[in-house]
Parts: sequence; structure tokens; C-alpha cells
Amino acid sequence: MRRYFSSMARPEIGDRVTTRLPPELLERVDISAAGRGVRRAEWLRQAAREAVTVQAPRYTEGRRRSATELARLVAQHSEWAWAEDDALVDDLGEPLAYTIEDAAEAMQDLGWFAPGGAGVIWARMPAAHVRGARAEDLRGRLDEAGRHPHINGFPNDV
Repeated sequence: MRRYFSSMARPEIGDRVTTRLPPELLERVDISAAGRGVRRAEWLRQAAREAVTVQAPRYTEGRRRSATELARLVAQHSEWAWAEDDALVDDLGEPLAYTIEDAAEAMQDLGWFAPGGAGVIWARMPAAHVRGARAEDLRGRLDEAGRHPHINGFPNDV
């Protein structure tokens, strides 16, 4: 059977890639894609782009960043915020770190930053669309160091 495509055919975005995914993973991809309001293919393109991007060029273009600047980029990308007392909180308002310095040190320990402030290595951290995974990794590292607010409470709580 021959297929004929009109000039209204879908625009080509790049080379076709065929892969197989376990049913449970494919279901999770479809749920996440629907949650973002995109088709499966676009979701996969976004996930691949995010996984291989070390740092968006507009952020680094030939300059080095301090660990705290990189931590701020990760926080912004992760939709985290700063509380009134300068503590870092996740997208649900739960405490992550007392200070940006604590967060930056933990992110460095987790290998999220390229050496010398060259940028963020996004592929080394959980993808942003996996809700809460980055926050849990950061909390885990801060727990190991005894610097997580859940362990000690915020300074004004003690």
C-alpha cells in the first residue's frame, strides 16, 4: 500500500529515532506529557534536550559562575523560592536549605556543577519534570551533612 502525503504533512523536526520502552515507563511518559499539554514526541524531545544540556548558553557564554550563582539557576529552573529568612524552599514551600551557600555546597557535592563554575550539568540531576526528585536528592545530601532544616529546624524554630 502506498501512502501519499500532501504539502500539509507534519514538518520534519530532525532525524527519526525509533526505540522501545517498557509499558509502565511509556504510561508514565504519556501521563507526564498530558500534564504538560504536549504530545509524547515533544515530551521525549524536551526530556532528551534537558538530559544532555550542560548549561544553557545564554547563562554562561564564556564566563564562569560562582557556586551560589549556579545554585540560584538550579533553584529557578526547579521552581524553588527563597523564604523571608533567606532559606531555600521547594515548590510546595517545604524547607530545603538554610542558605544559598548550604544549597550550593550540597549541589557541588552531588556533582551538579561543572568544574570551575563552567555551568550546571543538568544530566547529573533528576529531570525537572520528575516532581520532587531534585529536592529529595538535595535534602538527602544536606541530611548526610547534618545541615538540613528537617533535622535541625529553622534557626528561629529552635
